[in-house]
Amino acid sequence: IDAVTRMATLARQLGADSVEAVATSAVREAVNGEEFLARLRETANVSVRALTGPEEARLSFRSALAHFDLGGCRAVTMDIGGGSLELALSADGLLERLASFPLGALRLTERHFEKGTKRSALADLRKAVRAELRGKLPYRAWRGAMCIGSGGTFTNLAGIFLARHGVHTARTVHGTRIGRSELEHILDWLAEMS
Repeated sequence: IDAVTRMATLARQLGADSVEAVATSAVREAVNGEEFLARLRETANVSVRALTGPEEARLSFRSALAHFDLGGCRAVTMDIGGGSLELALSADGLLERLASFPLGALRLTERHFEKGTKRSALADLRKAVRAELRGKLPYRAWRGAMCIGSGGTFTNLAGIFLARHGVHTARTVHGTRIGRSELEHILDWLAEMS
């Protein structure tokens, strides 16, 4: 609440006519989520609401559509947050499907890596993710689709990729392309860490 209040104050000082905020899965799923939103509205004097998972996915897709050429291909725009994974599946730039799953980075880390990173925990994690997605997504139809990552998880992944290739001072990671084999190398490298 303090952080949002500071940001809203700064936005107003910089000339914003109105300040709106949205919350994601952490607030959406919290037992006291509505109480938190009410306190935030009152304290920070902002319009705020919790997005649904599909709304989050739609916003990620709209961002991808504005920054990448999605015409003439199948694309999966994904955002891995702390609590959830949002997917937007599109073909030729037209949205076909929105989906949200409880597969966020923090949630899965807490569930599968309680005692540190181990190869067996990683295998269990992959198995659990596949089980959650099985029957809910048309895998075969989307094999080979362009994948566009949105949000902090992918920003960090791109930063790791660039650093591993000697680029330590990139002004932005926007548009960084990472091949599947390199992604697997990064995952193996991370899995070896404590």
